[in-house]
Amino acid sequence: MMFARVRITLTLVLVVIFVLLYAATSTSVYALMRTETLREINAEIKMQANAILPVARRILLQENGLHTISILQTFDHLQTQGKFYFSLRNAQGMLLATNQPMVAKYLWQPSISKRTHKNWRTVHLTFHHLVVRMVTIPIYHPHTLQYAGELQLGEHMNGELAAIHRLQSILLEVGLLGLIGAMIAGFYVSGVALRPIRRSWQRQQQFVADASHELRTPLAVIQSNLDVVLGHAKESVEDNFEWLNHVKSESRRLSRLVTDLLTLAKADSNQQLIQMNPIDWIAVNRRAFESLMLFGEAKGLRMNFHIIDKSTTSTSVETNANDESTFIVVGDEDRLYQLAFILLDNAITYTYEGEINVQLRMGKNHHVILDVTDTGIGIKKEHQKHIFDRFFKGDHNRTSSGAGLGLAIALWIVESHHGKMEVESTVGKGTTFRIILPASSKAHA
Repeated sequence: MMFARVRITLTLVLVVIFVLLYAATSTSVYALMRTETLREINAEIKMQANAILPVARRILLQENGLHTISILQTFDHLQTQGKFYFSLRNAQGMLLATNQPMVAKYLWQPSISKRTHKNWRTVHLTFHHLVVRMVTIPIYHPHTLQYAGELQLGEHMNGELAAIHRLQSILLEVGLLGLIGAMIAGFYVSGVALRPIRRSWQRQQQFVADASHELRTPLAVIQSNLDVVLGHAKESVEDNFEWLNHVKSESRRLSRLVTDLLTLAKADSNQQLIQMNPIDWIAVNRRAFESLMLFGEAKGLRMNFHIIDKSTTSTSVETNANDESTFIVVGDEDRLYQLAFILLDNAITYTYEGEINVQLRMGKNHHVILDVTDTGIGIKKEHQKHIFDRFFKGDHNRTSSGAGLGLAIALWIVESHHGKMEVESTVGKGTTFRIILPASSKAHA
């Protein structure tokens, strides 16, 4: 529900942004086209005025004037018929000549006459369904500067105005389609954008639920065992040793769980948990191997530690110092030890017979490879892509005392060292975890 509201909000924001941008763009395009159209019409009218004005001035300034037919013949010669309109009036407002008498009747305004400058205007003649762009040019006697009359020139702009209106309609239709498209695209894009956030939130919710469950179990065991001890208040500590031992065991488990949770929490917050230094990768793995070797042998497992070099192969825990200089990595010794310990501990835990093999070798492109192989119960194929998820437990280890955080921490350690972790497993035959880390430049000196 929360993400649905957020998705709708994001969609509305994207739609509003589209509307604002499109409104600004389309308004600019419309205004630019209208302005450019008027500019072109004005330029055409000015061109006609430059041709007609000298003739109109001669007509107005003649003492006897010319009759209308002569004036029309003069204007016809200048090709002012068609979509161009003209009218010539004397100082008294008498119409001397025009090519469109009805238009001249409606366009003449005495209040505009006798102005000292040109007057541009756009006139809508509703009765004639005409739109005229026109200019009124006052004419004065060149010597006395006495007002002699005026020349009106205009151009019908119905076609141009219709084109502008079509552009306006197209912009509105495109805007409507764009609005629908923006809503669909915004809903889709917001869904895609929220997908990783939703997954992260779901993982966090699952993490909190799993952590609560894992914390509740040891706390419940501790509480129940302490209740038993308190019920035997008159008995000695030795008599309650079994219950107290359970409390101690669960306390250790709880401590490990809290430590793992803190490690992952710090890793998620990008806190600096890795101190990079040149590390002897063989020594780190040997230390982890020696720590767990007795535990594996106590289960009847054969514990093998192999180092494969270009010239030497060793199958024992003891190795030649010259071999160790080849396996130098840059990393955090404590974290790398934790990585080796987790993998070896898991191998021993889920192997009930057979052997555990730890193998170190040089790989391609200056990388060192660690293989931890067991002959245990294996991992189902459908579970292999989930084993690095936090708190994940396969069917075979639901009863395990582990919290399911070890491999998640191991993967984080590997990725923090710019390495790669791979897993190969067959149910009933065993599992191999492969760690590939970049070797230090000192290893090749």
